[in-house]
Amino acid sequence: MGINGLRYLLITISAVKLTNVYQSTILAGKKSLAVIKRNYCHAQYYNQYINGIAGIIKKEYKTLAEAGAASMMYVLEQFGMHHEVYMSSDLHIASKGTDRLIELCKAVGADKYISGHGGRGYMQEEKFDHNGIQLIYSSYTNFEYRQQFGELGFIPNLSVIDFMLNCGADPSKL
Repeated sequence: MGINGLRYLLITISAVKLTNVYQSTILAGKKSLAVIKRNYCHAQYYNQYINGIAGIIKKEYKTLAEAGAASMMYVLEQFGMHHEVYMSSDLHIASKGTDRLIELCKAVGADKYISGHGGRGYMQEEKFDHNGIQLIYSSYTNFEYRQQFGELGFIPNLSVIDFMLNCGADPSKL
C-alpha cells in the first residue's frame, strides 16, 4: 500500500511453464521490490524484513507453487511457527476432489481438515465423517492493525508483507 493507494506486486516465474500471455510479466520482480521499498521504507519493521522479502522476490521460480511455498515458509519462520509442511505433489495421490483431500489428510496423519467457506459448495462432508476426519470451515474476520498512511483509513485484505513491515512478526498481534 502506498500513499496513492493499493499496488499489486508480481514475482518472477520461469517462462518455461507459462503461456505467452504471461511472459510479459515475468520480469516484474525488480519493479515489485522497488514498489515495496518506496512505499514501506519508513515502516517500523522495514529494516528487519526487507532483505528476506527481497530474497524471495528476486529469486526465479519454476512454478507458482514453488514461489508460494518459498514465501509461506519465510512467513512461518518469521512468526516463529515451526510446523512440518508437506507439498501435496510430493505425496503422489492420484484421487480427485473430496477423496483427494481425505487421502492427503491420511497421508500426513491429520484428523482435521480446515477449509475456506467456499468448500461448502463442492465438498462431500459425509466422506470426512466416514473417514474419521473432522471438517472445519474457517471463519476469518479482518482485524485492524496499524498501517502507514493512516489518512487513507484502514485497508483490509492486504498481504502479510503489509502486516509484517508495519507491525512486525509477533503472533500476539494477530
